[in-house]
Amino acid sequence: MKKTIVRSVFLFLVYILQSSIFSFLSIRGIKPDFLLAAVIAVALQSSDIEGGIYGLFFGLLQDFHTGYILGINAISKFITGYLTGYYTRILFRSDVLLPFIVTFVGSILHEGITIIIMHFIQFSHPFLPLMWKLVLPYAFLNSVICVFIYNILRKIEASFFKHEGVIGR
Repeated sequence: MKKTIVRSVFLFLVYILQSSIFSFLSIRGIKPDFLLAAVIAVALQSSDIEGGIYGLFFGLLQDFHTGYILGINAISKFITGYLTGYYTRILFRSDVLLPFIVTFVGSILHEGITIIIMHFIQFSHPFLPLMWKLVLPYAFLNSVICVFIYNILRKIEASFFKHEGVIGR
């Protein structure tokens, strides 16, 4: 229960920062998704169900905040968080590249889901140019951010849960 509270507060703080201070941040026209990187970092530390629930809840919060298409972030962050938690159960978590690689793939998955949903609601944009110009740089940027967020989260959890032994699940 304490881990759930710590992770929820952490994600909420990232959400607040993204909605306020970092909302103006854009690198070469690409806006990083700190919340997606944080959901992936939390999913790396937890289980598939937890990763999915965090993604669903904070994606829905983001949908309500932006007023865009309700449910698009919730669905894509849910699937990304769930699959991250599911597939990283079998991976060696202490690998330094794990957060980077998982976030890169997760960001592409997240945007792919978003593009598919947008396609069904009559948003038409050529897929490959969108992929090369926006999605791959977005995935790279989120991956770099996630490495920092993942390490911060590990340090926070280590300080809160020293007596519990292994950090994570």
